[in-house]
Amino acid sequence: MTSVLKNNDCQPKLNYLLALVCMLGPALVALVPMAVAPALPAMALYFQDVDSSDLFAQMVMTTPAIMIIVFAPISGILSERYGVRLNLLTGLFLYIVFGFSGYFISDATLLIISRLLLGLAGGAVLTNSLILIGSSFSGHHRELLLGLATSLASIFAALALIFGGNMVDTLGWRSSFMLYLIAAPVMIIAWFCVKSTPPIAKAKTAKKSNANSYSHKALIPLWPFYAVLILFTIGMFSPSIQGPFSLEMKGIHSASEKGLILSLTSICAVFSSALFGYFRRYFSSYTILLIDLFTMASGFILLSIATDTYSLGLACAIIGIGAGLSEPSIASILLDRTKIHIHGLAMGLVVSALNAGQFINPLIMNFFKSMSNIDSAFMMLGLIFSLVLFIAYIRRPTPNNRPDPLSKLA
Repeated sequence: MTSVLKNNDCQPKLNYLLALVCMLGPALVALVPMAVAPALPAMALYFQDVDSSDLFAQMVMTTPAIMIIVFAPISGILSERYGVRLNLLTGLFLYIVFGFSGYFISDATLLIISRLLLGLAGGAVLTNSLILIGSSFSGHHRELLLGLATSLASIFAALALIFGGNMVDTLGWRSSFMLYLIAAPVMIIAWFCVKSTPPIAKAKTAKKSNANSYSHKALIPLWPFYAVLILFTIGMFSPSIQGPFSLEMKGIHSASEKGLILSLTSICAVFSSALFGYFRRYFSSYTILLIDLFTMASGFILLSIATDTYSLGLACAIIGIGAGLSEPSIASILLDRTKIHIHGLAMGLVVSALNAGQFINPLIMNFFKSMSNIDSAFMMLGLIFSLVLFIAYIRRPTPNNRPDPLSKLA
């Protein structure tokens, strides 16, 4: 895949529009589950004739992630073959259609199907947004966009909870599906600023000496980065999924106090991810990865032993710093260590890893909790991050061997 848009190939205004599309893609995907979150109780009441209506409402929120995990790598391969423009515009169009369709659907089965198809579209949108960042920008601009995209996604998720709740109270549960129409102006902007790219299928006729440049086998040695990203995602979702049970056990019963403490994770994640581009001026992506691992390890260890509101809040804040840096740091490393021609699958696997960690979290944490309690589970998670930090540190790149990454573990 050739560069979609080089920084010196267009007017500055067009560059800014492309950057906006790149940042809004992840933000739109953050809306996939969060847009309907405030509507779940009302939705469960509407579908009360369905067995376990509460569970059904929760499935409406979570089922898109299944298709994101499965389809994101496929979308990456399709983008390599047919170009980013076609796949991104198709993903945005399907996002609007299947997202907003929930406003009209009254059948439970059709609603679940529409949500699965929305996940398919979301996987395409997020994957191609990351591909665009990697192929259209370089240096500080790329690092800045990776951080801002993650930060904007967190902001969209928070705003969806606030404004979505007001919409549900005023207009009913169906109104939450109107939020997906935000993708319409993004699609219009993308239509004008994302350029067509030649397919990579021509690689099949490339000389044998150049064939390895197009081979997806180059991703195999990089599997440790994807494994670490799954671990990061398990960690970043632990405060919101497991945190309330820990705070309840420690005598904090007020829902507002719990929310305030746990929200520090998201708040700090917004700021740390937004500052990723600034940090990259002074530190390598690998160094930031080590800092990331350290903050997650220390945050969870502190969370496991903390007993008062201030120390619990501090622990969540430290975890939030790591949560915000995890996606941009690993995405940056993978973009640096792969040929542009295989960025599609490389970024598709990033999207799958992010969503896989969310699904794995309850399974892993419940297993750890079965050994003792939730605090012991947090301590175990902190020790795992510490072990990975130790291995990553001893495998760190040396000044004379910059390309030596975590991939040495493979």
